[in-house]
Amino acid sequence: MITEIAVLNIKKDESKMFEIAFDKASPIINSMKVYIEHEL
Repeated sequence: MITEIAVLNIKKDESKMFEIAFDKASPIINSMKVYIEHEL
């Protein structure tokens, strides 16, 4: 198994907007064949 870690630098005033966008992207991420899980 490969573990991938990404450091995402989000501006304080944009964190809520980022979380909303990430929630929208989650179904796409989850649909990938090799996907197991992710967390913020």
